[in-house]
This record gives sequence, structure tokens and C-alpha cells, in this order.
Amino acid sequence: MRYRTLLGLVLLAWILLPFAPGEAAPADPEKVADEVIAALDGGDDEALAALVRSDKGGGWGVTDILVGRGRLDAARAYMKLAVGGESEAMARYVEGAAQTAETAAARGRAPQVLGLVRKQAWDEALELLEAAPAGPPSIPRIMLEKLKSHVLKAQKQGGASVDALHAAAETSRVLGCGVQAMGLYYQAGRAALGLHDLARTERSWKGALVVSRSKGAAGAPYVAEIASRLANVVDERGRHREGLALNREALAMYRKMGNRQAEAAILSNTGVQLVYLGALGEAETALKAAHALQVEIGDAKSAATTLGSLGTVADMKGDTDGALAIHAESLAAKKALGLLPHAARTITSMGQIRWRRGEYDAALTRYEEALALHKQLGNKPGVGFVLGRQAEAHLELGDHKRADKLLAQAQALFEETGSDGERMHVLRARARLRGRDSAFDEALSLMAVVVAHYTETNNSNLLCGALQQRSGIECDAGRFEPAAASASRALDLG
Repeated sequence: MRYRTLLGLVLLAWILLPFAPGEAAPADPEKVADEVIAALDGGDDEALAALVRSDKGGGWGVTDILVGRGRLDAARAYMKLAVGGESEAMARYVEGAAQTAETAAARGRAPQVLGLVRKQAWDEALELLEAAPAGPPSIPRIMLEKLKSHVLKAQKQGGASVDALHAAAETSRVLGCGVQAMGLYYQAGRAALGLHDLARTERSWKGALVVSRSKGAAGAPYVAEIASRLANVVDERGRHREGLALNREALAMYRKMGNRQAEAAILSNTGVQLVYLGALGEAETALKAAHALQVEIGDAKSAATTLGSLGTVADMKGDTDGALAIHAESLAAKKALGLLPHAARTITSMGQIRWRRGEYDAALTRYEEALALHKQLGNKPGVGFVLGRQAEAHLELGDHKRADKLLAQAQALFEETGSDGERMHVLRARARLRGRDSAFDEALSLMAVVVAHYTETNNSNLLCGALQQRSGIECDAGRFEPAAASASRALDLG
């Protein structure tokens, strides 16, 4: 059908039209579409404007229906009113996009219409968006901010795109559109997390949490979900106590809701946080409770994973024999359940215990086993991780050439897969190697990349460790003033 080629209009409508204040989606969008057509055909401009302003006229589904019925005149009129007022420029943009789509359709280019609208319109759209007056918080302002986010994302300006989406959430909150605000905050956080931008992720998810808390009992499921996700973010930023408090809030909510699977998962996460805080006794208690609950509800896969965490606790308590025994039990369960990626990680952990005990040959045997499994699975990041561990073992055995070769292979894999976190770990290992070989300039050049990355991604915990490592290299090189500056900066980060 000819009108199906105008899906670009539907795309624009989805981007532009939020729910109106009152937070209710259209109860019957087909009926609303009927009313829009009747108002337009009857020349009743006021009735049409009232539909756009009303709660029931706020969803993008109405425009979708109008386009599907072939009433482009009604779709245009509806969208123009929705983005009118302070954003008259956007009304012109909608019309221009519609004309672009129609022209393409007339020339028989239907499959390319959506891409054509996107490719030709982004620059113009962003120019119009930047020119639009700010004005007070309003529904059109939300529409502008959402479209700006979409355009910036298409132009590969990820951080700015997240900021625009966050601004849409803020405007929604000010206007009292709580449910919409919560959704936009959450979307902004997810987008930021995809960019590995923990600061922006935290900012947006904290906004979502504030809104969900304000909803009382109705918001409890959202509080639990958002709090548990936010806990992971602040944990990664090194604020484990704050993460623990968030997980405990989520845990209380899940217990009230009777969600035992989620309760067990949060207990397991809490146990890991307590490990970071050095509260190994409490960590063991939480992990044992999680494991018992997982066994009780028949969640064998999670139980096997939690058992591995208990092995880590035993290792940290100095009971390496006990840790190896627990890991062996966990490994058997994972293999039986077909959890091969988890099994590979457990094998690696067992190798790391051997490495810490100075049993480097035994560690390398385990690493070879893990490496073979990762290769079988086609898990390139896993292969890179194990190559890094092998390099560390060879470094301790004095084979610097072999260690450097393995680290170079790991670095190439992480660069290929975009695994920036692991790439930084490899760069730090290569810096240690260069430092041991007294190649201090090379070592510090590598550390400059690491410090810049952790600074850019606002990861204060890892940045602190990297600064401490750089300070040590600077000391070894006899550069005491820069070493003191690095150490002081690390101390400021806690």
C-alpha cells in the first residue's frame, strides 16, 4: 500500500508524542482517530485542538492509525497541533519529512523511505531544535527534547543524546507526568549505561527512583527494580555502602511482594557487596541464605553461581583449600546444567587461587582448560581475559617476552570486541611489565591512557587504583614530584 511507505511519519510521531499530563495512554485510540477525522472534516478546529490537549489524545498510536487509514491530512493536522506553539519550527519539519516520504513513494522507492527521511533530515532537524525558544515546561518542550535526543543519537553524539532525554524526563516530572518521567529517566539511564557512562546512568536512574518512591505502594515494583540496578552502578563506581543500602531497599520491597526469586538474587548481590566492604562473615551469611532459597525454589542455575561466590569468600578468608573445594562443587553443577560460560569463569578463578599460592604451573594448567572452553564457545572477551591471566603467570615465572606476547593478543581481542574495561586491565598489566623492565616512559604512556579512560567514565574506584599504580611507577623512575601528585589525587578519591 502506498501509505505504508509513509512509515517515516509514524517514526516521527513515536518520537514526538508523549503521554499528556494525567499519565493515561489513549484508552481507545481507534475512537480518538474517528474523532480527529470528524473534527477535521467538519472544520471544527477547536474540537481538534481539544483532542490534542486532552489525556486521551496524547499517544502516538492515534497518528499511527490515521496514517494506516490513509488520512495523511488528519495525521499532519494532529501532529502540527501537537508540536505547535513554542515549536512551530518542528511543525514545519514534520511537514518537510512527510513531503520527503511522499516524493520517495511516488518514485517507487518505498523500501528506502525510512532511511531517506532519517539521513536527509537530521541536520535540518537539529538546527531547528537548537533555534526553538526554550519557554516554560510544556508538553511541546518534552516533544522537542525527545526528538533532539533521537537526532543526536543518530549523529553519534551519545552523551548529548542522553542529556536531552534526561531533560525530557525532568520536564515531565515538573509537569506532574510521573509515570512518563519515570520511563524517560529509566531510558536515559539505560542509554548512558550502553555508553559505559556511569555518572549519567546514576543521575538518570536516581531521578527514576525519586519518582517511583513518590508513588507509594503502586511504585513498589519500580522502586525494587530501579534500586537494584542503581546499586550495581554505584557499586562499580566504588561506593559499596551506598550500593548495599539500595539493595537492602530493593530486598525489602521484593519480600513484601513475595517475589522469592528476586529476593534470592538481591541476597546474592548483597553478599558480593559485603565482600567488597570486607565484611566477610556477613557476606557468607547473605550468600548462604541466597543459596538455600535458590535451592528451595528450584533455581539450580542461580544456586550454582552463588556457590561460586561462596568459594570466593572462602578464598578471601584465607581458606584456599576450602575455596577450591567449593569451586569444584560449583564447577560440577555448572557443567551438569550446561552453564559453560560460568564454568569457564570458575575454572579461571581456580587458576587464580593457584596463582596467588605461587603454584604458577598449576595455575597455567587451569588457564589452558578455561581458554579451550572459551574458544569452544566463541567467547572472545573470555579468551582475552584468560590470556591476561596467563601473562601474569608467565611474568611471575620470569618469561617477560611470553607475557608481553599474550598481553598483546588480549589487548587486540578487547579492542576488537569493544571491551574497554578489560582492555584497561591489560594496559595496566603491560605497564607493570614495562615498569619491571625499567621502560618507564612506555609504562607511564600506557597508564596515561588508563587514567584518561577512568576519568572520562567517572569510575572513581578504578581511577584511584590506577593513580596509585602510576605513582608507584613514577617513584621507581625517580620522578618523585609527579608521584606525590598522583598519590595525592588517589587519596582525594578515597
